Amino acid sequence: MTFRTLTIALLLGSAAALAHAQAKAVYTTFAVAKATSTQPSAVNAKGEIAGFWASDADAGAFVRHADGKLETFLVENSASTQAFGINDKGQVVGAYGTDHDDKWHGFLRARDGTLTTFDEPDGTQTFAICIDDKGTIYGQFTTPDNVNRVFLRAADGTYTAYDAPNAGKGKLQGSWPMAINRAGDLAGYDDDQNGLRHGYLRKADGTSLEVAPPGAAQTAAVSVDDAGNVTGDYLDAAGDYHGFIRWADGTYTTVDAPGMSITLVGGGNGKGKMWGLALDDAGNRRGFILRKNGAIKMFDEPDDSGGRTNPVMMNRKGALVGTYEDTLGKTRGFIREAGR
Repeated sequence: MTFRTLTIALLLGSAAALAHAQAKAVYTTFAVAKATSTQPSAVNAKGEIAGFWASDADAGAFVRHADGKLETFLVENSASTQAFGINDKGQVVGAYGTDHDDKWHGFLRARDGTLTTFDEPDGTQTFAICIDDKGTIYGQFTTPDNVNRVFLRAADGTYTAYDAPNAGKGKLQGSWPMAINRAGDLAGYDDDQNGLRHGYLRKADGTSLEVAPPGAAQTAAVSVDDAGNVTGDYLDAAGDYHGFIRWADGTYTTVDAPGMSITLVGGGNGKGKMWGLALDDAGNRRGFILRKNGAIKMFDEPDDSGGRTNPVMMNRKGALVGTYEDTLGKTRGFIREAGR
């Protein structure tokens, strides 16, 4: 399994979440009717969730509203529609594929359901990944030469292309965006001309820096919280995977979940609470909560069939969403909140 594939699999497998230090966690599960897989991708501060689903016959995107109502949608004439991001205004972004041109295109869905489709002007494939409250969309596009680049699409429809500091310019090399914070900072990773992976942080003012924990041979930054802390995983020279935090002051902390062989720190709420995902030697997945004092508490979604708990994203209030696999082999979504 490649380093990139592993990082994506850690983020987008099946999911779960865990308990508060002093109170039992409360779980809410959900699934699109008749779906064999319901995959949440993002959650906003209001508890609204965007994601995508699939059944034996169909596939599409969904929004789960704060009141629990699930709303599914498809871009017209699309073969597949997937939602990846949602902001606090309820605007949803993602990508859809079509059969007639075998390409992916970006979309923006307003709170009222209005859909706007778009393509990065120089791209052959366009994926909208996240959106801030100003309406700026952050995404990835592929050039005609199969180089991956990042784009920012402002609310007025103008585009800015971006290449991370170590991004290679060869086929299948380049830059990928992963997550933003409220300030407009962007975390992600790039592949250099030698095929090695590096993390990056693009600040809202357009300046960039490399994210590289001490001892890392390759790094993937996957999130930046509102406090400016960057998280992700890295591969060391011995071939072992570790989670990391790059604190806003530039210092690093390595995180290894107890008894697990692979650790990824997925993000945090910007207030000292972080979450992660870990795998054992058999490939079983467990979630964990990481506290300010460094304490790690492992967890499994209570209805998980075994080793398929996978957290995906935490909002500013500390609600964690993800997926798990039930006893029928179906992937379902969950919300984990502190006991109340």
